[in-house]
Amino acid sequence: MTKEITKKKIIGIGVITSLIMLLAWGGIYLMRGMKANDTLVMDQGWTVSINDRTIEDVNLATFYFRNLKRLDSIEISRTITEDLSEGYTARVKAQFCSVEAFVDGVKIFSHGTEEVATNSFLGSSYVFIELPSNAQGKELRIRFIVNEKNYMTDIGSIRLDKTSEALRMYAKANAMSVYLNAFVMVFGVALIILGFITRSYGEDHVTLILIGAFSFFIGHWANCQGKIYTIFSSSITKLSAHEFICLYSAPIPIAIYIWRRYIKDGGWREKVLRVCVIVLTLFDIVACLLHVTNIARFPQTLTAYHIIGAVNLICILGSGVFHMRKERPSDLVVILAFCEVAVSTFLDLLRLNIQKAIFPNIDTIVEVSFLPMGAMMFVLMLTASYLFSLYEMVLSHAERDALTKIAYHDPLTGIYNRAKAKERFAEVDAQDSAYALVNFDVNGLKYVNDNFGHEEGDKLLKGIAEMIENFFGSIGTNYRMGGDEFLCIVDPAGIFTVNQMTERLERELKAVSEKSRYVYSVSYGIAYKNKGENRSISEVYAEADEKMYAMKEKSSFSRKALEGSV
Repeated sequence: MTKEITKKKIIGIGVITSLIMLLAWGGIYLMRGMKANDTLVMDQGWTVSINDRTIEDVNLATFYFRNLKRLDSIEISRTITEDLSEGYTARVKAQFCSVEAFVDGVKIFSHGTEEVATNSFLGSSYVFIELPSNAQGKELRIRFIVNEKNYMTDIGSIRLDKTSEALRMYAKANAMSVYLNAFVMVFGVALIILGFITRSYGEDHVTLILIGAFSFFIGHWANCQGKIYTIFSSSITKLSAHEFICLYSAPIPIAIYIWRRYIKDGGWREKVLRVCVIVLTLFDIVACLLHVTNIARFPQTLTAYHIIGAVNLICILGSGVFHMRKERPSDLVVILAFCEVAVSTFLDLLRLNIQKAIFPNIDTIVEVSFLPMGAMMFVLMLTASYLFSLYEMVLSHAERDALTKIAYHDPLTGIYNRAKAKERFAEVDAQDSAYALVNFDVNGLKYVNDNFGHEEGDKLLKGIAEMIENFFGSIGTNYRMGGDEFLCIVDPAGIFTVNQMTERLERELKAVSEKSRYVYSVSYGIAYKNKGENRSISEVYAEADEKMYAMKEKSSFSRKALEGSV
């Protein structure tokens, strides 16, 4: 019944999480749909030339390219009818291509022409072209030269904002994405720092570091992929390189996370996950080397990454995620997290492919991605799973400690029992160190039981155990060996105070006896073992036991003496 309730709670959390994600995406859609009154959109009336082919009266918001090759030329031109006297800047999408802008044949902007000429890597982002204030009535011509095969698919809407507010308007349009991605990045850095901090406390710090690394990679990738950093930096090439590095690196900590945390049986599933980690890591390294040497730039290895990533995802899900112990809340949350990120990825693919055909005129929907929100929810759910696992670990440790206490503690006196003493005997024999054994035997226990009842006998035992612990607990470890017998294994540092402690114990026993209906008394024997002496602890214990019985025989605490004293 409890398991069913737990599963229902986890499923409920998953449903609520999905609803929050959809509501947040709706908020992004509405926010991005709100355009400032001063923003001008130049979509209609363009003439588009693709190499030698010319198309008139094109709407850029719904115009797409197919199968463009490197060095293909696209030119778009249009007469500027808008009043630009207040000074406007055009925001133009540049997808791995160079951009040149002309007003009545005069070049006013150039980006990436040198990289295209030298066949170097050229990133993808937005470029900001400042237009002359007297451009109204003149022809605006923008030329694109493709640098990567099949990667330039559209130009999209060209938006004009006042030059003084161009970056602010771009930041406003991407405010929610900046917030989400920054949250994911900062959250990842915080988890990594927390992971290193908890390392000194012996906790599972690696899990936190892995989740944090994934969170940072995915947040940084989302910012690069969404062209957010264009607000702060004009280095498009470096930002695009960061985008691919983060994309290629993000699956590695997740694969390690599943491997480390759930599959450690040495069977085929662990081997599969190990191969996944190795393949993903090698691909990341090889792709970076190929890019640096300009043999195959990042966009050229993206298809291979999609294939390798899809295969590894299937292997991770099949051999790791779906073989977890589904009755544990932490594992259920992980399964829900992977399902959630799979749904987010599917919806984003749907957005990129199907919505362009169904809603070709609604540019805002096409630009909004599910992945940043999906990644944020994935990271939060993995963190929740980690917290669940910590809770389960605490419960497990508590249960283990309780069982250990039952197994190794005497229920009456609360000190260690004979089973624990035997373990300690083996440890002491394995070491060559000096120690002392003090063997105690309670005098008159049978007499107290017979005349005052077993409750009083238990009280006598607990009282004497407490006194032994008070005096000998600071110099050694005490055990109840059974019945009325106790033992103290004295540490090397306490050997020289044994006689002092026995004298203090005798004085305390005498003081308590004066206030009691019966006598508190013990007989004891002390035996020492020096360092380097070839004797086992059993032999030393036998010597202490023999001395204890010798003291008992000499003592006056016979049954008659006890009766007389009472």
